[in-house]
Formats: sequence, structure tokens, C-alpha cells
Amino acid sequence: MVLAPCFGQMIAEQIFRMWSGMRRSGTLAAEEPFPIAEFGAGNGSLAESILDYIGQQSKTASDKRWRDSGGKRFMPATIDRPPSVRRSASEMPASEDGLRRALETRPTPPP
Repeated sequence: MVLAPCFGQMIAEQIFRMWSGMRRSGTLAAEEPFPIAEFGAGNGSLAESILDYIGQQSKTASDKRWRDSGGKRFMPATIDRPPSVRRSASEMPASEDGLRRALETRPTPPP
């Protein structure tokens, strides 16, 4: 059963609400990154759909807070991806820039 991209979009909306609430309450500074961790990420399609939606909303949403986020404050990390399904950053299309940055900066798990 495939839940993405609809499930990813729903999760992205909740992530945005959490980010926005933390910004409003002052527990997250304006330039501070907001980490997002996905455990048991499998092939990474959920992370991809979340990042695609965040990127799209930061460019097109009528809510100014989405545009203020710029989609750049969210720092994704996928955990426990088996090597058999892990793609290298160079193999990813340009539409996956956020995921590419996350994969380039995360440590590689031991074998």
C-alpha cells in the first residue's frame, strides 16, 4: 500500500504547524534549523514527499509564514536506510535538493 504523497503532505502540514508554533512562542530562533527525523525510512519516498510539499508551499502558499520559512529551515534526516535502497546524493534528481543536502551531511551508518 502506498501512502505517499498524500501522507507526506499531511505530515508536512503538521511539521509546519509545529515549526510555526515554536517560532511564535520563541522556543525556536528565526535562523535556527528545525530537524525532522524519519526512522525506518526505507526507500526515502516519505521524506521526499514531505520535502517536495514544503518546497512547493514555501513558494506558492498564500500563508506568509510558509514563504518566510523558505523551506530552508527544515533539516531532514533519514535513519536506518538499508544500503540496498540507499541512493547516493549524486544519483538524485534536482527536485530532491533538500533530501540531497540531508544525505550529504549525515554520517554513514556502520556496516
